[in-house]
Amino acid sequence: GGIFADVFGRAPRIKRKRGGRVIKVVFKNGCICKWKKKEYTDYKYDGKCFIVIRGQQWVGIYNMDSIVSIIIK
Repeated sequence: GGIFADVFGRAPRIKRKRGGRVIKVVFKNGCICKWKKKEYTDYKYDGKCFIVIRGQQWVGIYNMDSIVSIIIK
């Protein structure tokens, strides 16, 4: 199971772990965006978008219609 077990239904709860977590966003066009832990402080999924946050600012906003997968490891 991934972070979005039910992308088109309710937004699942995301358990956040401390440590060197990397977010990898893979897009339908083949592009890949990676966020190292020092580049973000939090992330969230609102049902339509995946949002990467640094401090109080949203630094990455990704429409789920453009995304193939999001891997957090």
